[in-house]
Amino acid sequence: MAWSWGIVASDGNKMPPHFFRPNEKVNSDVYYKVLRYKVLPWLKITFPRKNYVFTQDGAPAHTSKKVQEFCKGNMASFWAISSPDVNPLDFSVWVSWWARPTQNLTPQCRSSEDHHTKEWGQHVGGLHQDSCASVRPRIEAIIRNNGGHIK
Repeated sequence: MAWSWGIVASDGNKMPPHFFRPNEKVNSDVYYKVLRYKVLPWLKITFPRKNYVFTQDGAPAHTSKKVQEFCKGNMASFWAISSPDVNPLDFSVWVSWWARPTQNLTPQCRSSEDHHTKEWGQHVGGLHQDSCASVRPRIEAIIRNNGGHIK
């Protein structure tokens, strides 16, 4: 199985999923290339006024010095390391997206990647948009709490 990566914005915009090669180790160099050549161009086109905050979790590839410096220097606004308090996507989008069955692949969707790309376009929205929209109030609550945990 290949790993995938994508972006969901609070306004409903979705970056097409990026699929890593099967068995590819997603280290900081691989992740940096995705950010530089896939994510940043998509963000510039989708949000030309730079009205976004880019967040990510604490995975080793995300926290590397190279990636952190790239994000600080190139993303409009960057929230260095995310947590479930700030970014609920690990629990709403990714779990439900990968849980969708692939046993009924159609001739138009010959592979798991085709199937998940189609599902990404159709399924991710609604609840997930609400999850994304909840991020700003969460960040504001964390700031009010001096960076501490929120309920």
